[in-house]
Amino acid sequence: MSKFLLFIRTNLTTLILYVAALIFVLLLYPVEGRFPYEFQQGKPWMHQDLYAPFDIPLLKTSEELRMERDSVLRDTRPYYNVRQGADSLPLAQFDQTVREQWPQWPEAERDSLISRGKRLLAAVYARGVYQATEGAPLHQYCMLIRNKIAEQWELSDLFTPRQAYEFVVNDLKAQLPPEQISFVRSLNLNAFIVPNLEYNPDASRNYGMERLRNLSLTKGILPAGQRLIGRNEMVNKEMYNRLLSYKQEFESRMGVQGNLRLVLLGQFVLLLFPFLVLYLFLFTFRRTIHQSFKDTLFILLMLSLMVGVACLTVRYSSVSLYLLPYALLPMVLRTFFDSRLAFFVHVVSVVLISPLVPNSFEFAFLQLVAGFVAIVSLKTIDRRSTLFMSVVWILGSYWAIHGALQLMHGYGFGEIVWIDFMYLLVSAALVTMAYPLIFLFEKVFGYLSDVSLMELSDANHPVLRKLAEVAPGTFQHSMQVANLAEEVVRKIGGNPLLVRTGAMYHDIGKTVRPMYYIENLSSHHSPHDNIPPEESARIIIEHVSRGVEYARKSGLPEKIIDFIRTHHGTTTVRFFLYQYQKQHPSGGLDCSRFTYPGPAPFSKETVALMICDSVEAASRSLKEFNRKTIHDLVDKVVQYQVEEEQYVDADVTYRDINIAKNIVKKKLMNIYHVRVEYPEMERVGDTGEQNLV
Repeated sequence: MSKFLLFIRTNLTTLILYVAALIFVLLLYPVEGRFPYEFQQGKPWMHQDLYAPFDIPLLKTSEELRMERDSVLRDTRPYYNVRQGADSLPLAQFDQTVREQWPQWPEAERDSLISRGKRLLAAVYARGVYQATEGAPLHQYCMLIRNKIAEQWELSDLFTPRQAYEFVVNDLKAQLPPEQISFVRSLNLNAFIVPNLEYNPDASRNYGMERLRNLSLTKGILPAGQRLIGRNEMVNKEMYNRLLSYKQEFESRMGVQGNLRLVLLGQFVLLLFPFLVLYLFLFTFRRTIHQSFKDTLFILLMLSLMVGVACLTVRYSSVSLYLLPYALLPMVLRTFFDSRLAFFVHVVSVVLISPLVPNSFEFAFLQLVAGFVAIVSLKTIDRRSTLFMSVVWILGSYWAIHGALQLMHGYGFGEIVWIDFMYLLVSAALVTMAYPLIFLFEKVFGYLSDVSLMELSDANHPVLRKLAEVAPGTFQHSMQVANLAEEVVRKIGGNPLLVRTGAMYHDIGKTVRPMYYIENLSSHHSPHDNIPPEESARIIIEHVSRGVEYARKSGLPEKIIDFIRTHHGTTTVRFFLYQYQKQHPSGGLDCSRFTYPGPAPFSKETVALMICDSVEAASRSLKEFNRKTIHDLVDKVVQYQVEEEQYVDADVTYRDINIAKNIVKKKLMNIYHVRVEYPEMERVGDTGEQNLV
């Protein structure tokens, strides 16, 4: 029991983070009963014979609903507003026009014509004049809104302006004497016929929407006890529609009649296991990350946000879940951690989201493959083109797998739901959000991405530019070490860009007193000739602490500062230590004054830097450069570091160390132009033949 309490106390903060993430996801998870069967159209029913446990309203198919909606929209009646008093001005103008243009006619005949014409115009306006409007539906009936009251009229009872004109002209021709008919023809009757009915698009649209809302989604009842489907029976379109109807009725009844507490308990247990598996994975295989509060917080935050967005999409939105950029999670984690961790967290997120999605297996298979493709295609993110190509690969995997699944369901090319491909296109495009998110997380959590490493490794960085100006020898040494360490890390594993950047900054502390370091001397005279060995050792050792101070003042990341602190580990400045022993043979040696503060390297990258830095510096003291001297030098330097236990805190093996030694030997031989020694040759006779001796 005491071990258990000790474990809880040691991992209390980590456990709190996991519990908080679990509660966060649980609160967002839709609390609803889940349908106990999984089925797909075009696949056989893999469960036992299924009978309707209750009356099931049969849903209409999407084709049936579309046809009914189209019919409703075609049958929508247009609404018109009746403009009251719209006829007063045209009637007055008709009276005035006739009197002005027929002054010589007898007043009785003129008044008779005016009276007849105004009576006809009034009759036209009483029935209504409408103008055909774009967007107004054509229907046998229409609705006239007069004094906020809608009345149904047949459209044929109303006039268009042309019909009204013909009605008035024909009536006048039938009633007037010939001499008045010629006068009527000279009149512009169209000027007195203007529409008094105005199309009301809002009322028409509301009428159509009301009819759509009242449209029934069901087409009958499947009585309780009737057989739904049998085992191994093919799920065709009709059976698929029946099963969808049963699923919807089951979940609706579960929400009303079910015990939601039991549902919540089941969800808690379901969500607990993925988080527990993640905890055990980090605890067993990524102990360093598990013990880091910052890393654990970041991983759980990313996981919770991805699952939370999916839950909110299901609960409050009708948007397809396939729109969400699931591949974004493994891409971001891959940038800051290793590939295995990124893929494992992606698997956990897919497992948590899958129960929310219809056809969970298809969703999980699609997203797992896309996540793996995202990780493999994004080895580094040092170039924008890399991210773009990764998006292309993700989209290709999405479309290929989703298209294959559609074909497996028995859909022909004319039946494939093409909108899903557009959803997947948007999902892949949203993965480009990784670029700004990585920058944000770098600032918030202090991480270091390949993009930042590329910026830091630029020789025009102010710190490196100052190093090149003040200590050019040290700068060249740093460049050589960077090349060596990068090649080593490529072979033994690790981040080559990280070790290269760290190597370029590892000696920036030498900018304080550059002339005290041999690579910066321009003559054979050394400042150390005039000071005691212990003082020389202090100055040499001091470049580590001054480098850390300078790096922090310049805002360099901690991962780069780690290279400055560890590149000498806890070794000693042997040259000045031996000088001190010669000058003080009686003893009284304090080795701490000649020992670097450390710590020792704790990663493959820092170990590679220590080896390459020490070997490159020592190689400058060689008087003869050949295969033997270089091999002996490398073996001697590495053996000394092994004896000083400089590698015990790092995850390196003897195999890694041997690989590093061989790479450094080969590179140094290339640097110093060491050639293979050919055996001597002597001429035999006059035939020109040669023998090896």
